[in-house]
Amino acid sequence: MAGGVGDRQDPLAQLAEWTWRAGDHAAGLAELAHAIEVAPPHRRGRLRTLRADWLRRRGDVVGARAELELALQEDPTFAPAQAALAAFESS
Repeated sequence: MAGGVGDRQDPLAQLAEWTWRAGDHAAGLAELAHAIEVAPPHRRGRLRTLRADWLRRRGDVVGARAELELALQEDPTFAPAQAALAAFESS
């Protein structure tokens, strides 16, 4: 069997991506939040960074920043989250 229990967030994240790209942004954000819930902590940083980008695109800067801060709490070495949070701080 390929993958383990920790990989169950991948299909959920893919579904969220498809939903977002189809234009249903609210549903895409909700689906991505569910993928984050089931992901192991070391995988949440990547998903939270993506969710932060989507929130920022919708104008929710406060929510985006909060997601990035959580991403860095869960995975302090995730460089894309570090860069995105630094961009917030410099703007």
